[in-house]
Amino acid sequence: MNSQILPTYNARVWEVISGDDLILLVDLGVDDLHKRVRARLHGVDTPDAFRAASDTDAGIVRNDVRKLTRHKNCKIEVHAQQRGGWIVTLYVLESDSSICLNALLRERGYVFQPKQEKQ
Repeated sequence: MNSQILPTYNARVWEVISGDDLILLVDLGVDDLHKRVRARLHGVDTPDAFRAASDTDAGIVRNDVRKLTRHKNCKIEVHAQQRGGWIVTLYVLESDSSICLNALLRERGYVFQPKQEKQ
């Protein structure tokens, strides 16, 4: 089990590109500074929803993520900061609990499977 302490930030979902690809407005915790960040959900792989219709699997999961995160405060744990964006675990904060978006999507079968190299 990984005991690494991950940096955490408060954030709001600015835009949902795909179920696992988001634009976040991250509160840096200093002088009301915020940073707009592209983020991928750690351990999650959903279909690409760029220009996908709402009735496709990609469109449905994208719209579900939009509904779940709309106007909600969130907290993120940052696993990596890469050139193309951050890899994060995202928690949607409710009044008395939180929902881990990554776990919710993995339970629905959207699990990232690394490609295996050919031998």
